[in-house]
Amino acid sequence: MTNLLTIPFKRTYELNVKDGVTQYLQEREGRNPAQFRDDILRWHDLRQNAVVPTVHVNRVDPALMYHAQLVSILTKLPNDIGLGIAYNTAFDPEAIPITLRNLAFERACVIFNIGALYSQLAGKEDRMQDEGIKRVIKYNQHAAGVFDYLLGILPTLAYSPNEEQLPPDLTESFIKTLRFLSIAQAQESTWQFARGQNRGNSILAKLAQSASKFYSSAYDYGTEPLVRHLFPPPFLAQINAKALHFAAVAQYRKSMDDLERSLYGVQVARLHEALSSSKKAFDAARYGKASNAVIGDIQSMLDMLKKEAISAERDNDLIYHKDVPPSSELESVSPADMAKPDVPAGLLHMNGYLEKPLFRGLIGWGTREAINIYNDRKAKLVDENIVNVIQKIKGNARDELRTRHLPASLEALQKPVGIPQSLLNRAEDLKREDGVQKIETMFNDIDILRDQVRELLEQAMTILDEECEEDDRLRDSDYEEELEAHPLSQDANAPFIQQADKLNAEIAAAKERDNHVQKLWDDWEDSIKLLLASEDEISQSIPASHASPGRMNPDTRKYSQALRGCLEELDRVHEQCDDLVYRARLLQEADDIETKVIQEAEGLSQLTVIRPALFEDLLDKELSKYDRFLRPVKDLQETHADILERISIQNELFLNSRKEDPEIRKREQALQNLDVAFQKYEEIVEELENGHKTYNSIMQQVTRFDETCRIFFRERSLQAHSIITQARSSQSWSVVSSSQQTVPSGPSSQEVSAPPTQSQPSESAVAASRFVFPPPPGAVPPAGMQMQFPPPDSDDWEPMQLPPPPPQKQPTRATNERRAVLG
Repeated sequence: MTNLLTIPFKRTYELNVKDGVTQYLQEREGRNPAQFRDDILRWHDLRQNAVVPTVHVNRVDPALMYHAQLVSILTKLPNDIGLGIAYNTAFDPEAIPITLRNLAFERACVIFNIGALYSQLAGKEDRMQDEGIKRVIKYNQHAAGVFDYLLGILPTLAYSPNEEQLPPDLTESFIKTLRFLSIAQAQESTWQFARGQNRGNSILAKLAQSASKFYSSAYDYGTEPLVRHLFPPPFLAQINAKALHFAAVAQYRKSMDDLERSLYGVQVARLHEALSSSKKAFDAARYGKASNAVIGDIQSMLDMLKKEAISAERDNDLIYHKDVPPSSELESVSPADMAKPDVPAGLLHMNGYLEKPLFRGLIGWGTREAINIYNDRKAKLVDENIVNVIQKIKGNARDELRTRHLPASLEALQKPVGIPQSLLNRAEDLKREDGVQKIETMFNDIDILRDQVRELLEQAMTILDEECEEDDRLRDSDYEEELEAHPLSQDANAPFIQQADKLNAEIAAAKERDNHVQKLWDDWEDSIKLLLASEDEISQSIPASHASPGRMNPDTRKYSQALRGCLEELDRVHEQCDDLVYRARLLQEADDIETKVIQEAEGLSQLTVIRPALFEDLLDKELSKYDRFLRPVKDLQETHADILERISIQNELFLNSRKEDPEIRKREQALQNLDVAFQKYEEIVEELENGHKTYNSIMQQVTRFDETCRIFFRERSLQAHSIITQARSSQSWSVVSSSQQTVPSGPSSQEVSAPPTQSQPSESAVAASRFVFPPPPGAVPPAGMQMQFPPPDSDDWEPMQLPPPPPQKQPTRATNERRAVLG
């Protein structure tokens, strides 16, 4: 029996790669899965071949190949593509598996199992031969190297905040325990090989001290509070016993070296120190139930040390008469670390396994995310630095002109009768857009969107309610105790309730904006509809003035002309603003940097995890092409402010120079009202368009929320039913065991008393308890188990009323003939 520990595999389960990847490609990538059919099938086959729990050296390459392909896949796909990946914890293969939608989790587990494979390969070797010892050293160093490599990628193993369970055996303390255990066993085998080569006691002492040091480190990490419960107690006990045992070996070998150097008192002190450590090792191994091989080794060492200590003390007392120093004054034994973690070449250099990388034609998720980031930045730059600034410029002008009743006050004086051309142009624009019908349609669309959003959110909340009801129902069943570790529904769904409250608040805020726009429409509907009327109807609504432009005083004419010139200049500035926005939008639509990003990504290493940060320089360079719009925007702002200031001055001069006329004032107010009505129409349309965008955005959030709620319900239900199924399986086995112990076999068996309950069970229940149900599928029944029935003459058999037999038929002629023949 070997005295080395081996690390078990993390047990995994069937993974539906085809459906998960197909759905991801369709819904998230917008790609036809048929293009990647061979890649999907090959992924499935690679995994099936890699996770076979067979301990043979030819299983290393398939695992390394699958790992290399996973690393390549992670450069193309995000961690979460909807694949639920299930693994048990390493030392508890029968527990409920932890299921995560995380490809990085799959990669970490594959690496873990490669380390476990090397550990088990070492455990199978024969250490009675030098070649076997060398292979044990190599495999254990590879195992330590694999766990060292795994420690390096643990920080990249990001988990979703919605994950209820996280893999406790993929934590730093747990992996460091296995890493130091592997290197300790390699060092122990190095010590064994050196002893077989008859190396000197000084060297053997240093090698043993190093083994003790590594075992101590493994024990220290393995007994940390967060991971201690994950290891079987005998496992940790054996590590501790080995640490103490090799400390004793180091002192013993050093005492032999002291004897060779005639340090007799030091020899006796070291033998006492070795004896103390050996006793502790024996206690740790015996009480911790370490393997018999380890207990036997320590027992032999302990017996030998007792004899050596007595002999050395007698020789020193009778012959040498040397002082025995206290243990605190002994020179420590320097360790000689010969074993070191050795990362397999297949983990460090994966290109040899990637002659045909999967999903070669798919843009990597980091590349795609960089493109998305650029598009977002581009849109934000155009919207915030160009479009919004231009809108603010025009909005300020509109507010300034409205405050000064322009151009209505000017047109009322210059055109005392009829409709000014500027107003006719606006009425024509409104008719061309079928303004009233457009607004009513937009209001209706928003109402429909709002109802759909509310209905979908209510549907998601119903799912959460159903989950809560199922949780309560299961806890009210016979498995309440088993479900204690399963989080309560109100605790588990708290983040979902918070998200729902946030979405409800967004819907309420959007509804408030809708009410504001509706009131705006109610206030200005009649005036807007008037602009859609005929010219005669519009003209009749505008009072005429009897003032003649020819009788205008010279100052008023001069100032009105100057004011008209400023307004026309303002119109030209607004045209330049519109042209600038048009050209910026045109560039934004045509600006596609996908080819450039892909080219830069192809220049990187094939296995580089491509992250958007790698493209920052390229994104900054490409965004600089929009700088040519930013300077004109600033110039237009300055020009616009100058024109508004001149309009203010000229309007003041114009108003002071003209003669106040009540008819002109009425006409001015009518023209101003229609001008503002058109502006309100534009404002209402803009607000409705924004509202439409808002509800579409909320709809996307609610859709994702609904999908997340469904996944939450499904996973919670699976977890709860897994716990119950496991409990039922345990109960089934306990029924089998109880039946074997309490129901005697043979015709003379007596009645079996039912287990004590609060009420006496019925006779039928007692009779039913004699039947032993079969074990769950896949279980191995205990030897000798068989069905047990009461004796034929027992009172436990209950009579059963059977239905009457069918009426007897008259025998046919053929039947009579057969009876005659058989006669």
